[in-house]
Amino acid sequence: MSQRWDTPAVAEPASEEFTALWAEHEVAVRRDSRVRVLHPAVGPIEFDYELLQTQSADQRLRLFTPPPGSRSVDTLDLLRVVGPETAHRRHR
Repeated sequence: MSQRWDTPAVAEPASEEFTALWAEHEVAVRRDSRVRVLHPAVGPIEFDYELLQTQSADQRLRLFTPPPGSRSVDTLDLLRVVGPETAHRRHR
């Protein structure tokens, strides 16, 4: 669970603008799920997917992160190595 920035465990924001935006609480419902991507060089990679959006839904932020401790973390490390080697290949 996240904490508010004004709790002792979290540093204060960097600017007055941030403080004003934070007070407005314009981030709406968080949507999340797990998705699987099949990469041609390293195989399946799973991601936790979160969608954050403003209340008016005119701005969205999509976050894709591998589940902590999962095989996907290791697969992404491998992809850092083989990715440049396979970047020139045509993906179907």
